[in-house]
Amino acid sequence: MTGYPARCLAFGQALLAAPLAALLLSLGGCAATVPAQVTTFHELAANDSFAGRRFAFAPTAEQEASLEYASYADRVRRALIRHSLVEAPSGSPADFAVVLRYSTVPAQAAWRDGRGSVGVGVSGGGFSFGGLGVGVGIGIPIGGGASRPATTYRHELDVEIDRTAPAARIFEGRAVAESESTSIASVVPALVAALFESFPGPSGATRIVEVPLEPPGDR
Repeated sequence: MTGYPARCLAFGQALLAAPLAALLLSLGGCAATVPAQVTTFHELAANDSFAGRRFAFAPTAEQEASLEYASYADRVRRALIRHSLVEAPSGSPADFAVVLRYSTVPAQAAWRDGRGSVGVGVSGGGFSFGGLGVGVGIGIPIGGGASRPATTYRHELDVEIDRTAPAARIFEGRAVAESESTSIASVVPALVAALFESFPGPSGATRIVEVPLEPPGDR
């Protein structure tokens, strides 16, 4: 968390001590990094090696025509290559088929006052994050004065890897973050970085990974 202002660090520590610890809200000037909830499942031994193994993406018909999908797949492609896999040439056999999915849904209520202060709360029926259950109507208004309601959005990136012969699922990974933006595009770089930080990661575990927020336009 190097570079965080002291007040942001203190606020983050206060949230971690509360039941709302895992709410992933972008906090204006505190958002130098993005915390993502990462969950992975796999059937890979510690000594399994990906070196030289070939992979190919398996997009749906809709994804094949999507420039958005192509952009996110390129992020995942580079992450896999950094872990010593090799992309199979088009039309060539591959050892692994990679499936990529992503989504954005409204997540929770927030309040922002006229001075930019932020409060966090939960809308709807509540949800569970990192093993912490959060109920309805919980809120932490930060700062005084008139406030206006806002909505945060849950952004989710899922990557599945299937062995092609014999056919079998060998890896499932999910990275989740929240922001006030309706677009997942701004956090996809962070989600991919978090998911592949320690690929394949501990199986059956959920962890919080903080990665730098990539400036707009960077790749």
